[in-house]
Amino acid sequence: SRSAALAQARELAASAVGVLDTDPVLSKLLALEAIAATPSETDQPVEIINSLWQAAATDRLEAVVDTGMEGNAKIDLSDDGSVLVVTSSAEDVVRLYDTQSFSLTWEWRLVVDDRPSEDTVSFASISSSSDMLAVGVVDSAAVFSIGSTDDAMDPRVNRIVVLDARDGTEIATLEYDGCSGVNLGIWSFDDARLAISSGFEPCMRSEAPSGYWIEVFETKTWTSEVVLDLPLLVPRFGPVPEFDAAGRIHVFGPRTVEIYGHDYELVGRIEGSFGVVGDATRDGGIVVTSDPASLRTSLYDTATGQRLTYLTPYEFPQITHGVRFSSDDTFIIYGNDTAQTLVW
Repeated sequence: SRSAALAQARELAASAVGVLDTDPVLSKLLALEAIAATPSETDQPVEIINSLWQAAATDRLEAVVDTGMEGNAKIDLSDDGSVLVVTSSAEDVVRLYDTQSFSLTWEWRLVVDDRPSEDTVSFASISSSSDMLAVGVVDSAAVFSIGSTDDAMDPRVNRIVVLDARDGTEIATLEYDGCSGVNLGIWSFDDARLAISSGFEPCMRSEAPSGYWIEVFETKTWTSEVVLDLPLLVPRFGPVPEFDAAGRIHVFGPRTVEIYGHDYELVGRIEGSFGVVGDATRDGGIVVTSDPASLRTSLYDTATGQRLTYLTPYEFPQITHGVRFSSDDTFIIYGNDTAQTLVW
C-alpha cells in the first residue's frame, strides 16, 4: 500500500542519517533508495529530502582523477593542498594537477635523444613552497637483489631530476652511477636543501663505505654539502631522512634514530628507538617510528629520549610502508601491506 511504501521510505531515510558518521557512502545510497521508494504520487517528505542533503554534505569524496596510467599510482600533495603530483610504477611520466579544478597542469616524460626512455619514474616529491619537484629516475636495467652489493653496481645512470613545478621544465639533474636507484627526495621546510637517500640496495661511495647514506644538496647551486654514512642494523629498508623546521635532520633506519644539526654534526640519538620508517613533528620535539614487522609504532620525546607511547596496529606482523604526522602534527597516518590505512 501507499502508506506502507511511505513508511519504508522514511525508515530508509532514518537509516541513512544513522550511518552518516560511520559510512558516508552507504548513507548516500540509503538516501537515494529512500527517494526511489517514495510513492510517485506522493510529495517527498522533508525528512527524506534532508537525509539526501545530509548524506551529500557528509561525503568526503571531492573528485576522482583518472590519470590514464598503468601500474600502482604514487602521489604527493603540496603542503597547502593546492598541487597534486602523480607518478606510476609502470610508466615514465609525471603529471601535475591543480586541486581547485583537478585539471592537468602539465606532464613531464622521460625522453632520451628525442625518444621515449626505457627508464622508469620511482617517485616525485613536492617542495615545501610547491615551487619544485624532485623526481627519482630508476634505470630499467637495475637489478634489485637485496643485500648483494655486486648486483647494485649497475653501469647506467640513475638520477634525481629537479623540475620547476610551474611548467615542468628541468632545473637540475643529480646523477648516481653504480646505484640501483635512490629512494627518497626530502625537502627542507625552507626549500634550501634536498636530502636524498641511498635506497634499498647498498651503493658504495668513498664517503659512505657501508653503502647506505644520505646526501644533502644546497638548492641554489645544487652542490653537495654532505654525505652521511649510515650503517644499518637491518639492510634492505634504507635510511629515511626527515627535516624539522629548525633545519635538523632526523634519520630513521640506522641502529637508532639519529638527529643531525644544520652543520651535520650528530646532536642527538634516541637509544632503543629502532624503526625503519618514521617522521618528526614540525618543531622536532617528537618522533614516531615503526619497526620492520609493524608490531608496534612508537612515539619518543627527542629532548629526553623517553618513549611516550606505543601504538599497536595489528596482532600479527605486517610490512610497514610509512608512518607520518599530519601537517599540523595532530594525527599519525600509518600505511602497511593490508588494505587499511590507519589514523591515530
